Amino acid sequence: MRRRCLLFVLLVLVFCAAQGAKAEKLTVALSSDHIVIDSNFNGARLTIFGDVERDTRDFLYGRYDLIMVVRGPSGAVTMREKIRSGLFWLNGDEHVFKTAPSFLAILSDRPIVEIVDYGNQQRLGGSIEAQVARGTGEGETDFSSALIRIRRAQGLFVDEPGAITFLSPTLFRAAIRLPGYAPLGAYEIETEAFADGLPVGHTTTAFSVRRSGIEHRLAVAAKDHGVLYGLAVIIMALSMGLIASVIFRRD
Repeated sequence: MRRRCLLFVLLVLVFCAAQGAKAEKLTVALSSDHIVIDSNFNGARLTIFGDVERDTRDFLYGRYDLIMVVRGPSGAVTMREKIRSGLFWLNGDEHVFKTAPSFLAILSDRPIVEIVDYGNQQRLGGSIEAQVARGTGEGETDFSSALIRIRRAQGLFVDEPGAITFLSPTLFRAAIRLPGYAPLGAYEIETEAFADGLPVGHTTTAFSVRRSGIEHRLAVAAKDHGVLYGLAVIIMALSMGLIASVIFRRD
C-alpha cells in the first residue's frame, strides 16, 4: 500500500512538472516575404521583427537570448583543385557536394558560446562549419574549407554575433543582408529563444528571392518551353546576323 502511494505521488509530481514546463511563444515577422530581383539589383536588406511572449505560468526569466539561422536553397556544387603547371593553371582533383547550401547566415544577440553550452551548439549547428557539415552530410575536408572560404568572400556565408537587437526585454529586431548575386529560391529562417542557456521557444518562417519583369518572363519561358525558347533564340541570332550583313555590306 505504501509503495502504491509513493508511486501515485511520483506520477503527480511528473505531471505537474510537465504542466509547468511550458515553452515561451516566439513570434517573428518579416518586412517582406519575397525579394524581387531585376536588372539593377545589387543587394537587399530584409528586416525581421519579433517578440518572445512570456508564459505566465512559468518562471519569468531575467533575459532572453536568440539564435537565428537563415538557409538558402541547396543544390549540387562541384569544387575543383587548381594546380600550377608552368605558366598555366590546370584542374586537379574535384569533389561534388550533392546538397550544399547556397546561402547561410547565423545571427545572434551576442556570441553563441556565451548563450548555450557545447551540447546545444552542436545540436543547433552554431557555426558556418557545422551548418555546412549538416547540409552536405560531410565533415571537415579541404574541399569544404574551400567552399566556406569562397562563399564567405562572396557574402553568401556570414555569422554575425550582435546582429539581433532587443528593443525591450522581449521585443527584438534583426537584419539579413543579401548580396547582389543572391541565389534564387526559397529561404528558411529558424529562430530559437534561450533563457539561462536552455531553449524556451522555437519558430520557423520563410521568404523567397525571385526575378521580376522581362528577366522573370524569359526565365519561365526557358524553363517551361525549352525547345521553343531555343528555336526562338536561334532565329533571333540568325535574323540579327542577316540584318547586320545588310547594314554593313560593302558596295
